[in-house]
Amino acid sequence: MRAVLDTNVLISGLLWRGNAYQCIQAAEAGLYQLVAADEIFTELFEKLVEKFGNTQEEAQVSIEGLRKISILVSLVSQSGWVRDDPDDDKFVHLANFSIGFRAFVGRFMSTTNVDR
Repeated sequence: MRAVLDTNVLISGLLWRGNAYQCIQAAEAGLYQLVAADEIFTELFEKLVEKFGNTQEEAQVSIEGLRKISILVSLVSQSGWVRDDPDDDKFVHLANFSIGFRAFVGRFMSTTNVDR
């Protein structure tokens, strides 16, 4: 199984030990494959440093750990799937990258099957 975790879920999983942390631990254990893109890691880096006070080095170490357990996908287009927050289109794009996998993409889409 493959899954996409949005930036807020990744932040929660990196900073606290709740459900989001368990999602990251499950990916590390090989229970599913985390799907991500450089754009997500860029946003994650910015939020960790600017909003949560991580040093650039701390943020980079966290992101490198996630990169090691991720399938990296190049985003070629973002199509306006999320009208209220177009920055979230990258998560839907990643979900559509693979047919029929579960997408954990945060607030605008609960855990759902993406069948295209």
